[in-house]
Amino acid sequence: MANPGFHVPHPQYLLRVLQGPDTGRTFRLRNTRIAVGRGRADRVDLPLSDVYVAPRQFDLIWNEDRSAYDLLVHPHPNPTTLNGREIRDTEMIVLRPGDEIGIGDTVLVFEGEEVTCHEGAHQESALPHYQPIRDGLSEH
Repeated sequence: MANPGFHVPHPQYLLRVLQGPDTGRTFRLRNTRIAVGRGRADRVDLPLSDVYVAPRQFDLIWNEDRSAYDLLVHPHPNPTTLNGREIRDTEMIVLRPGDEIGIGDTVLVFEGEEVTCHEGAHQESALPHYQPIRDGLSEH
């Protein structure tokens, strides 16, 4: 699971649910490793309610060298797609803003967001409309 002591630097990244049972949810990505899947928040970092999503469908892993998130898909009979292309199990791919991830009946879009914070300010104070749901994630 994610390391609650390490926060990803600016720009901030979001996962927004465009289609599926969780349409409209938005998650701010803050930790170095984020588990995405179906189920309860105590089992994955970003829980989805889509019945066609695996309990742990994929992870987002912060790559410090590239200052970007990588997508790591776990073996599952229901495929994960990236911009319409099926991703093979354990294939690691660099995500770019605008990329669409398809799992089950759900489509998520990976977004980058430039956030301006004054030195020493907390992100939450600069973005008061986001409320934390777990260490490393917040939901709009």
